[in-house]
Amino acid sequence: MAISVDFACNDPDNGNFVGKFHMMQVRAGDDDMEFDGPWSQSEGITFSAKDGKARIGRIIVPFWSYRQWVGNWCWDSISVSWVEALRIINYVGKNKAGGWHMSNGPTELFDAFNERHEITPLEWKASNEMRHEKAR
Repeated sequence: MAISVDFACNDPDNGNFVGKFHMMQVRAGDDDMEFDGPWSQSEGITFSAKDGKARIGRIIVPFWSYRQWVGNWCWDSISVSWVEALRIINYVGKNKAGGWHMSNGPTELFDAFNERHEITPLEWKASNEMRHEKAR
């Protein structure tokens, strides 16, 4: 399943790419999550995407697709596997710039990220399975 990871990496006044993000959204079916970081663009995490690879701070993540101006001109998006999405989430949580928190998401994942700035693969899987059980 492809998961969209959206980055607020464009200037809100003109839509021009600035190369850093201070907000992130992960759209994963029922597990949509929103993350907020430092509001200063100078404190954001660097982001670039080219030739099927995104550089997010110090990590490089393979992606299937890249779209600019998703939703509005402030956001760009990559489509990745859930393993890579989780890697991005945990990198952002552990980023030295600090100040990152989940502002919206499933309760179990919200608590895990905001308490220790990390979500384990088992927590994500259990959260997803729990939501599917409730839907039945």
